[in-house]
Amino acid sequence: DRMGNGLANKLTTRLVRTHRFELEDEIEITEASTRIIHLSGTYVWNGSNQILLNAINSNDDLFSHWYHSVGEWVKNSSVTQYNNTQYDDGTNLVNLLPNKYTVNWIYRCACKDNKFAIVLGNEFYGSLEDAIYATPWKPSELPQPMITQALLIGRIIVKNGDDTASKIDSANYNVFRAMSLVKI
Repeated sequence: DRMGNGLANKLTTRLVRTHRFELEDEIEITEASTRIIHLSGTYVWNGSNQILLNAINSNDDLFSHWYHSVGEWVKNSSVTQYNNTQYDDGTNLVNLLPNKYTVNWIYRCACKDNKFAIVLGNEFYGSLEDAIYATPWKPSELPQPMITQALLIGRIIVKNGDDTASKIDSANYNVFRAMSLVKI
């Protein structure tokens, strides 16, 4: 265990364990009418492996929607629009009350199949200001593919029944966590 013996391999192992995936550039998240999601492309790094993530949109490329049903994660793979009427209470989907907000957390697969997924947030919010301070599921609570193959790239906050997002944020988990700690 001398510093120089296998240093490149040690550094790669460290990178993968401490910064599993890193984006070269931020992925821009936009939407078209009726909750269609567009994601810009970039490169993602996993250790010393560079993977191209093409620009995609949910109208052409179906995404996976993850939520709980009877306490277990369920994957719906034929989705084109983000959810604007429910949140996930950790056991089941729950319908939002009028004028409440939900958060759709967007994850991008760090793989060559170019897929993305949405994990529905675990709370509802009374105002947009409250929803802005939402935090994503803890990594240990996420479905396994989000932990091992994907990275959090952003979120969409939407008011119950609205066909347009109230707020779209592109960022990484640490930015959202920091935002939640700095409530003004």
